[in-house]
Formats: sequence, C-alpha cells, structure tokens
Amino acid sequence: MPAIRPRARQQEPVFRPLFPDWSTPRPLSFFFLEELLEARAKSTFPTGAEENDEDVNIYLADLLTRTARLDNESGALFGSMPQWQPPSKTLGRQARARWYLEQGEQRLLNLGLFGRGEDRRRRAGLWGMTREDGHRRDMVCGRACYEAAAALLEHGRQPVPLAATAARVARHFAEYVQVLETLGRGRWDLGARLSERQLVALVTDSPESTQDYPDRDDDRSAAQDRFLDALNRFRRSPSQAHRQRALNLAQQAGIDRRTLDL
Repeated sequence: MPAIRPRARQQEPVFRPLFPDWSTPRPLSFFFLEELLEARAKSTFPTGAEENDEDVNIYLADLLTRTARLDNESGALFGSMPQWQPPSKTLGRQARARWYLEQGEQRLLNLGLFGRGEDRRRRAGLWGMTREDGHRRDMVCGRACYEAAAALLEHGRQPVPLAATAARVARHFAEYVQVLETLGRGRWDLGARLSERQLVALVTDSPESTQDYPDRDDDRSAAQDRFLDALNRFRRSPSQAHRQRALNLAQQAGIDRRTLDL
C-alpha cells in the first residue's frame, strides 16, 4: 500500500502595508534626517566641513524625533544653573552624563530653533540682561554641558560611542546651533511674525475700527497683543474654543476677520 503523503498546508496571504506605520519613530526620524541634511547643505557648516561628523546628523535627527514625540522629559535648569548646581555625585557616571546631555540638548534645540536658550519665560531674557547677554550665557552653558557629558562618557569603565558625538557637538556648538537655525527658520519658518507694518495694514484696512466699539478699552496695542496671544495659542493647540476666541479678539482689535486664515 503506497504511503499517504500529508497535504501541504496552503500558505495564507500575509498583509504587507504599502506605507510605514507613522505612529512609530522610524518615519519621523527619516523625515528629520532628510530635512537636517538639506539644512546642513544650505548652512555655513555642511556635513564633513571640518571632520567626519555623520554621527552628529544621526544624533540630531534622533533628538528632533524624541522632541516631536514628547519622549524628552525636560528637567533643564534655567540659565547657567547647570554650571553651579551639578548633579549629585551619588549618581553613577552614566546618569550624570545623561543629566548634562539633557541640559545641553535643551539649549541646543531652543537656541537653534527659537533663538533663545530656554522656553519657560515669555521674555527673551531676564530683567536687566540684554537679549545678547542671555544668548551668550546660554551658548557658553550649552557647550559646557556637552563637554561635561563627553568627559563622563569617555573616561568611564566602558567608553560609549556617544562620547565622541557629544565631544564633536561641544567643539562646534555654535555651528550646530546655526544648522538648527537654518532648519527651523529657513525650512520650517519657525518664529515667523507679522511685522509692525503688516499688523498696522491689517488694522487700517479693516472696515471695522475702534470707533465702532465705544464701550471697550481704546488701547489698541493691548487689544492687538491679546489677539496675537490668542492666535499663537490656536496655532499651538488648534481647537474650536481657541479659534473662536482668536476671532473675537481680532474683532476687538479692529482686524477684519475675513483676512485671517482661521
């Protein structure tokens, strides 16, 4: 009697998505890396300008990805405090290096993308300190934090590759700030604001003027400030409530609602 061969199991079709899952970090990191390379090519510090620094491109793309996904828990101290209040020596080298990296990363991102070293104050600098003073202080502190992180990572029992990357960022901190500035301002148009002339044109060209509202505060500058605050809030967190508030304040400021892209 011939042996009975078992029927071969028919392989079930496997679904393979055509596009990547955008909920994962990989597509974001690809996007940021491509944008970063384009920005570096147009900046005054292109890739490989002074040394082989492709690893810094990968590091910066990962940093932007973590920031966009809100994976960074910002424990950054204000101003130059990291230089005067270092982490506890009871922490291990890796933990202290991570702490210094967080301080440096916060300043690198904010200086490059937004032109300021920290994002917790509305004013660009402290009272009694010029914007240039604050910028210079944050540049020095950011570079010092990367130097400290590189030293801790390099002189540990097992040096890690990130030590060389942190050392490169420290050596060319100002140049990488300029690269991120090219990325944020040149490609993404971050921080774009209406000029005073544009704002005045919006108000004067509007068919609605402050004379139509005799019962409200005549301080047009204050009304315009409230409108701009509401507009920025809507841009950061779009919602119907924020949109309606921006429209209402635009009317109070004498700005024609039809000219707004809301």
